[in-house]
Amino acid sequence: MVAMSAGSASAESPAAIPQCNVNSLSLSLGGEEGAASHILRTLLFTNVSGSSCSMQGWPGVSFVAGDDGHQVGPAAERFGTSNGPVILAPGGVASVLTDSRSPDVYDPNVCQPTDVRGFRVYAPNDTLALFVPLPAGSRACAAIQDLSVYPVQAGSGN
Repeated sequence: MVAMSAGSASAESPAAIPQCNVNSLSLSLGGEEGAASHILRTLLFTNVSGSSCSMQGWPGVSFVAGDDGHQVGPAAERFGTSNGPVILAPGGVASVLTDSRSPDVYDPNVCQPTDVRGFRVYAPNDTLALFVPLPAGSRACAAIQDLSVYPVQAGSGN
């Protein structure tokens, strides 16, 4: 079950394929690794519908906390260049890389470290969000911009 890129063979033209949205996607946390105080996490979108859908651009991503899912800190800043639509066949996967820094590298008075439960994620061009939990003990800065997101890519990013 591999995502097809826009250049892959498809029975439908990319223009005829509907956008993936919250109703056609599931979201999971892929790999997580640390490098030079950065925390890199991969988000995996899986097409759970019975037909192909397309994704292009950047999802909206923010840290959330508490039982009410309130946002912690600013939403992710967009980095990188989108390379065109990613076509997801049923069961296909697309990935997104997020990058944040450990709150421990900042002055706590500036960062305001806060426990977070996960990410609120809007698929590109969608207005309804999905949630993916982060490991227990995850923290983020509440008072500064410290979350980046890169555009959707075909495959699991591994």
